[in-house]
Amino acid sequence: MTGPGGTNVSQACAACKHQRRKCAPDCALAPYFPPHRQTEFLNVHRLFGVRNIVNTVKNVDPNHREIAVGSMIQEANLRVSDPVGGSCGIVKNLHDMCNQMKAELDLVLQQVAVFRAAQTEGENGEVQSNVRSFYDDIVARNNGNVPSHCHPVHKASKKASTSGKDGGVEALQIGPYKTSGARKMSNIEKNDESSGEMKENDLDKPVPEKM
Repeated sequence: MTGPGGTNVSQACAACKHQRRKCAPDCALAPYFPPHRQTEFLNVHRLFGVRNIVNTVKNVDPNHREIAVGSMIQEANLRVSDPVGGSCGIVKNLHDMCNQMKAELDLVLQQVAVFRAAQTEGENGEVQSNVRSFYDDIVARNNGNVPSHCHPVHKASKKASTSGKDGGVEALQIGPYKTSGARKMSNIEKNDESSGEMKENDLDKPVPEKM
């Protein structure tokens, strides 16, 4: 910057401008907090203080100083946006998301194994027991809460000719809606149950005597 009489006047860095002092040529903070980064310096100043910033810059290897100051700026900005959690809040949210995605993946893999076993073994009782135990494990890992993305689906018969409550395979559903296949199989069960009731009612009717 050129001043009166053609003399060169250097503009103070954000740190020196905040302290209202002349910025020396060897200012330790000038390379990292130029005049246009006043807001970032204020955020770092509120969280760490000028003395801690200067000590960090001096004690870090020259090749790593820019990374260290950038980390302090990032942490200070996160503290402004989230005064309670700060950077720890971001890490916690990411950790929770990873756990949720892992639970979904485990659920999908377990369901694939269950339905493959249902096709090969044909033992509905054993398959249903395996699914229920896995569902209980999911609930236990979520502190007794059922995750919003997984909940039990009603029993579905493997064959249309199968009737009764013990003839179905229980599964876990991902997502808020039932699949069309589950609805069809549920309707088949209702029809089978209604037809069974009609047959029982027919048995109660008196048999007409022969003439």
